[in-house]
Amino acid sequence: MDKNCGTSGCDKLATLKCTCKEEYKLCDWHMKKHSAVVGCYYKSFDKATLMLAIKDKLNALDNLSTETIQLASRMIIEINSYLKKNLAYIKKRKSQMVNFISENKNEQVDSIVSWAKSLKPLNRNKSDFICCMENLLCIDQNSLSELIGIEKLKNKIEENIYGGAKNTIKKQEEELIKYKEMYENKLNEIKEIEKKYNEEVKQDEDNLQSKQNSLDQAYIEIKKLESDIVNIKIEEAKKFQNLRLKFVYPSIGNF
Repeated sequence: MDKNCGTSGCDKLATLKCTCKEEYKLCDWHMKKHSAVVGCYYKSFDKATLMLAIKDKLNALDNLSTETIQLASRMIIEINSYLKKNLAYIKKRKSQMVNFISENKNEQVDSIVSWAKSLKPLNRNKSDFICCMENLLCIDQNSLSELIGIEKLKNKIEENIYGGAKNTIKKQEEELIKYKEMYENKLNEIKEIEKKYNEEVKQDEDNLQSKQNSLDQAYIEIKKLESDIVNIKIEEAKKFQNLRLKFVYPSIGNF
């Protein structure tokens, strides 16, 4: 019996048999090609190959089992970790209470008692935690579809809320940009006015300084002229005095 693929020229092993009347026995590649053309189904006719295929497909489910166990183990580890932390904290509070009681610190004791009574962990809302576990651990198709539907609804609600907030933020950002532009324009106008004012002030200061320099120079000239006039008057007075002496005592030099 020929175990090779029924396709002419193919030396691969025939592992699949189709549902056609002829029951063609072909290799994997040619059978898939044949099935796509004529629309028939096929199955493995070799028991060893069939068992190998079954094992290969079952591996996917085995891997799913392993990963599910690993995920559950991680969650159990996290829960145990929080449990240990809580028990350690309660032990610490017990030790504090014993010390407070021995020291007659009744107010601190009452505070711890009130704190312990107020927590009531069994009355806490566990639905969020259960929902998280279902999201993480659920693999049942019907439950998973329901969870996906709920998740989509939650996402849609969050999207609507976020979308409204996003639009509001966008409008506020646009308003902010508009006010920033107005502020920048006004600031530039003020800077331009300040610049013009400073230029005018500088020009006035320069003019004033120039006039002050002119006044200072004029003052110096006046003082110089006054000094020259005084000197001239002194010289003239000396000349007049000498001349007067000559007229008053004309013959003194003859004695």
